[in-house]
Amino acid sequence: MEQELINYGLSEKEAKLYLLCLKIGETTANRLIELSKLPRGTAYDVLEKLKRRGLVSSIIKQKTTYFSANDPEVLVKELEEKKTNVQSLIPKLRKLSKTIPKAMEIHVFEGFAGIKKILDEVLENSSEVVVMGNERDAREIIKHHPENFRMKRLEKKIKIKNLLEESEIARQLKDDKYSQVKHTDKLKDSKEVLVIYNDVTAHIIMGHPITTIKISSKEYSKTQRILFENLWNNARK
Repeated sequence: MEQELINYGLSEKEAKLYLLCLKIGETTANRLIELSKLPRGTAYDVLEKLKRRGLVSSIIKQKTTYFSANDPEVLVKELEEKKTNVQSLIPKLRKLSKTIPKAMEIHVFEGFAGIKKILDEVLENSSEVVVMGNERDAREIIKHHPENFRMKRLEKKIKIKNLLEESEIARQLKDDKYSQVKHTDKLKDSKEVLVIYNDVTAHIIMGHPITTIKISSKEYSKTQRILFENLWNNARK
């Protein structure tokens, strides 16, 4: 079964710990470390990854954290989510295939490396950027990266327009000298973050794994900016 889970998309360590959680039931990290023979730091990192994927849950009892495996049906739901994300992207990709100029470059990245590359390029080469997406989900998935980016962006005086969902978390972002924020209910269930800077448009799909599609094209980015501005003009402060 471990190999089947690896084929599904789990790492060898993730598959091992998930199967142990299923076999043991509710247990401590120490017990899992003992049986898996994984280094303590590695085991805790893997358990956090399994929690983010919804495969493992944790609860604190008398100051001790206990872990337990969630129903394996979660694996099927994750596949369905991936399928939904890809299906929502297909019309955009088909549209691109009919209008792509020869100079256009498309690169696809998986995981946090793609996000880091995009944010680094904004900080290194851009004087302004527009961002559209769900702030609540982005913070949950990307963790500390958005805040680090914000601080460095302000240091470099890079202007930004943030078009976000209407939520308590999104409302925490405020206008300042280099930042503008607007909100719209249309992004409430969005699983994509759009980033446009210079002649680059990046579509960041918040699935498992996170997928970043970087499109370098002056014409394509110009069109995306027009669409963004139409939504921006109809959004509210």
